[in-house]
Amino acid sequence: MSTSTFKLKAIDFFRELLSCLWLFFPGVVTIIGSFFLFTKLSIGQDIIIQVSEYAGPRFFSFIAICFWAYVIWYSARIVSYKKGKDATNSLRNAFLTHGPRLMAFNAFVSIETAILGLPGLQQLIGVTVGKALYTWELLLFILAQNLIYLLINLSFGPAHTHRKRNKIWLIILIIAIICFWSVFMCIGLRCDSSAPVYPTYLSGYAIFLFLLQLLFTWAFIRREQDIRKGDTDHSEKLKALNRKITNSTHGANEVGYFIWFNLLSFIGISIYFTSILSIPFANSMGPLAVVLTAFGFLIGLAGLISFFSIQYRLNFFFILLLVLFISGSFFDPYKVRTLNQKPAIDYNQRDKVCTYFYKWLHHPDRAALIAASSADHPYDVYLVMSDGGASRSGYWVSSILSAMEDCTRKDPARRFSNHLLCLSSASGGSVGNTAYYSIIHQNESTEYTPAVQNFLRTDFLSFLMARYFGPDTWGHFAGAFQDRAAALERVMEGAADSMYTNAFKYPIDHFMDTTGRLPVLFINTTEVQHGMPSVVSTAQLDFSKRYDVVEIADTASKNRYHNLRLSTAAVLSSRFPYISPAGELGGYYFVDGGYFDNSGAGVVQEMMLRLDSLMTAAKGEDSMLFSKLRFRLIHITNGSDSSKPKGRMNAFVNTLAAPIVAVLGTYGSQTDVNNDRLNKYFTSKNSPNYVVDEEINLYRPHDTEEYPMNWVISNYNLRRMNNRVGEVIQNFKTTGRYGLLPTDTFHCYDLNKP
Repeated sequence: MSTSTFKLKAIDFFRELLSCLWLFFPGVVTIIGSFFLFTKLSIGQDIIIQVSEYAGPRFFSFIAICFWAYVIWYSARIVSYKKGKDATNSLRNAFLTHGPRLMAFNAFVSIETAILGLPGLQQLIGVTVGKALYTWELLLFILAQNLIYLLINLSFGPAHTHRKRNKIWLIILIIAIICFWSVFMCIGLRCDSSAPVYPTYLSGYAIFLFLLQLLFTWAFIRREQDIRKGDTDHSEKLKALNRKITNSTHGANEVGYFIWFNLLSFIGISIYFTSILSIPFANSMGPLAVVLTAFGFLIGLAGLISFFSIQYRLNFFFILLLVLFISGSFFDPYKVRTLNQKPAIDYNQRDKVCTYFYKWLHHPDRAALIAASSADHPYDVYLVMSDGGASRSGYWVSSILSAMEDCTRKDPARRFSNHLLCLSSASGGSVGNTAYYSIIHQNESTEYTPAVQNFLRTDFLSFLMARYFGPDTWGHFAGAFQDRAAALERVMEGAADSMYTNAFKYPIDHFMDTTGRLPVLFINTTEVQHGMPSVVSTAQLDFSKRYDVVEIADTASKNRYHNLRLSTAAVLSSRFPYISPAGELGGYYFVDGGYFDNSGAGVVQEMMLRLDSLMTAAKGEDSMLFSKLRFRLIHITNGSDSSKPKGRMNAFVNTLAAPIVAVLGTYGSQTDVNNDRLNKYFTSKNSPNYVVDEEINLYRPHDTEEYPMNWVISNYNLRRMNNRVGEVIQNFKTTGRYGLLPTDTFHCYDLNKP
């Protein structure tokens, strides 16, 4: 073959490949997304782990994978038929024939690869997490799987030579892969009780998916033989309908596949819409099943649009996007969910910080203790900041705070909440802080730690994803459904039943203390259009230019009340696009508080500046009172070391997306600057009465396995977090930090409970 001929064939190959990828774009995107999400990201890996822990996600994930793969294949095949084959272009015909099959095949491969990439399986074969070598092993696994498809096609496809030899190689490769997974199962069974059990279960699950994948592929190839033999077992009406839809001369002979497609579509769509409408059903499915079922539905919908686009030679995708853009001017589905109920407390009459500070100092729970203190033995005043990070942060923050409360609550002099002046947070940290705040507000006599952990172990993600890939994707212009942020709030309200009384369904004014018993609560958020930091607070912000969200809600409309539930306030601080949209309230749009300050350090420093002015000007008894206080800054974090260089930036990304990358980069760096500014403010006092405590970090100094930052966490990672809580509290008992004693006790939630 001459060089010029080779170049022409190479050009033809890439031209037809790109044309095929564009034609089958919806299916290709979901497969690439599945490989990336479930293999590369810790949140996706944890979703896969969760499948091994509950019967519901195992069953529904199996149904969802089958539905997703079959819809990918059938919808792509219908589109390829509508596009039409070219008798003079064998390369194009090959892409149109094998493209749908390969996509369905790799739908299974993506989940199997995700299982292979889990940290527990890496540990079983002794590979260090994050090694480049392991990435190459995953790529080889994917290539080996696709080689199986090639051998199946050569062994059972039409008119190929060396079939016997191909079948031998196929059998060898199939046995090798089954043995590969079986080794993981055997090793997992032989491990001690401290090792994770999910590698064993998921290795068996991978074998089952692999066999199902082979069955699907064999059926797709056998379909061609059915076409050649002809088919007269179905009614002429069904044949005519299928022939009209497929636009294929073989349409009458594919009625069986048409019937199976409609049957699976009916089952999949029924499951899909039920998950959109029912929180318990979505949670019983699990996030993997919800996402893959949604993928299948959206691919089918996209295939239908592509079908009509080819049929009428009109780009209906463009028309749909135009309709969505225009409808966005008339419908706003992303309004903050409010309660039409008059606040029990006039928000404008809330105590100012200085007023509340006096009430806090003179409350009966601590007044005598402060009076008995001295400048040499001051009364500790805790200022808590909690970093964001979805359920990871919420679970960690609430566990630490509740564990310290449980350890000290029997002794009023040591009780943690008696020393707590403020709680400030953003994003998932706000969920953790509000969970703890609501529980000390109720002041029950039973243990706090199991209650908050039972709440925050809830699957907040499945129903949110059902709404994300449901009404928020294809029907938000109609305004018929509440958005995914409201869905998250509803899940929190339902889950909060585990915390004595359901605090999250109550309006925020229900928690506004006027006695001084509770700390000031700062829930940080960010206003989008002005880039302003904003706060939901139980006290008036007379010391800051930040937007006061409860005042904005109070004045949002003259026709109705716009009271905020506690769940709404927590989620307003946790609206991280694209997971949750910016919420509109009174003409302002709010997103995740972490965009400006992911720890809440800024508002704490502003509060301290205001209190410092008060204490500096104090005289007489007040001056004596203030001299007995020691302010301690407690920062609860949940992130690993992010100071390492991230490597070279792609030149193309630098050209087109540097501003976006910069904005995303400031998400963490702005927080670091605020934290550093507050720390320096404390140290600049050069006084033993201003103490910056060591961070309480979820990660140990040399941890390599990540904790997923997600709205659902597997029991495997929850156990790791519980162990870390135990380590931290034990350290506090040993050192006497925060008044903890070696005899103090607390208990985590029993994760073996259903």
